[in-house]
Amino acid sequence: YGLHSNAEIDFLTTTSEALFKTVLELQPRDAGAGAAEGGSVTTREEKIKSVLDDITGRLPDDFNMTELFAKTEEKTPYTVVALQECERMNTLLKEMRRSLKELDSGLK
Repeated sequence: YGLHSNAEIDFLTTTSEALFKTVLELQPRDAGAGAAEGGSVTTREEKIKSVLDDITGRLPDDFNMTELFAKTEEKTPYTVVALQECERMNTLLKEMRRSLKELDSGLK
């Protein structure tokens, strides 16, 4: 990533910890404990569906590129880069929605 080696190690460690935390959150809990205490027992699919719905609900709307292009008066390098990033973000959001929809279909 072009970081100093110590900064890159810290960045990669933090990223790995976040990944493992997410994986652990998706792991099924001990079903016996919840049932014995009178709590509800959720299956792995229900937990995944809950996380899936949460992520889907937090995705922002796509950028309206036509409106953004119309609002830009000058085509400075910063403006061009910002517009390119908006287009890339739209592509990323589209792929995320497609992937989440595919995961949802797989759970049914």
